[in-house]
Amino acid sequence: MNTSTQGHTDQMLIIADLFNKEQEVILKLWMLQQMKANSLRSDLISQEEMQQMSLETLQGISKAIEAGNMDDISAPGFKTAKANLQQVSERYALLGFSPSETATFIFSLKEALLNLLQQKYSDNTEALFAGIMLSNKLVDILGLYTFECFADTQKAMISEQISAMSAMSTPVMQIWKDVLMIPIVGTVDSSRSQEIMDAMLEGLTHTDSEIIILDIQGVASIDSAVANHLLKITKAVTMMGCHCIVSGVTSHVAQAMANLGLDLGRVNSAPTLRKGLRMALATLHELQAQGNMDAV
Repeated sequence: MNTSTQGHTDQMLIIADLFNKEQEVILKLWMLQQMKANSLRSDLISQEEMQQMSLETLQGISKAIEAGNMDDISAPGFKTAKANLQQVSERYALLGFSPSETATFIFSLKEALLNLLQQKYSDNTEALFAGIMLSNKLVDILGLYTFECFADTQKAMISEQISAMSAMSTPVMQIWKDVLMIPIVGTVDSSRSQEIMDAMLEGLTHTDSEIIILDIQGVASIDSAVANHLLKITKAVTMMGCHCIVSGVTSHVAQAMANLGLDLGRVNSAPTLRKGLRMALATLHELQAQGNMDAV
């Protein structure tokens, strides 16, 4: 064993001894550091829960150290520590902690270890320096992993919120027997167009309705791209054997579409939702009368 390898092993033994014999002391010092840094948010989490998460994290780190690897977080020995830190990150993200508050959870361990190393090796400068260097490196690695887990959880939460908002922004409502209505508010791009189409077709499949009203009076502006998206939506509906009525086609919208050389083709349109509803009921009566005639 060369001198460099022996030196690294000696450093690991210092940290291993610390976690093996002084875990309760580390936990106490760590909790003090977290409370001093104001990362203990009593409005979000109790001291008991934070202490339990801190203890489980220390136990996971101890297992990694016992496995003899403090440099490679992808090593099997870090499995428990990583699982604990992932749970902490997810918990903090769900509770509404900020990224800095979450990072403080693990980085405050660095100060706790420093205090304990100074107490134990005040008369051994070489051991003190070695312990500080390795413990700082260990906490930095774990801190980066914690922050990555927190960021991933936040991304997942934002994605879920966007999906929920999209569903709320394209509600399909059954306003009469065999008549559905979907109001469109805001901008209509390719992604939104697909969401609207999916919502409409799903609504038709579940209700087997005859008519659907697409109300566009809340659309921010009509250009060629938006108009083409609307035409694709209405064509998909008619291919399902359903009558589509586009309401909210004001004179301004009609003029804009005419200037663009676009029209709604065989799709019925109405300037207001009220007239669109009347048109839907009239169409429904015609279909019912036709059905009675066919039955005869």
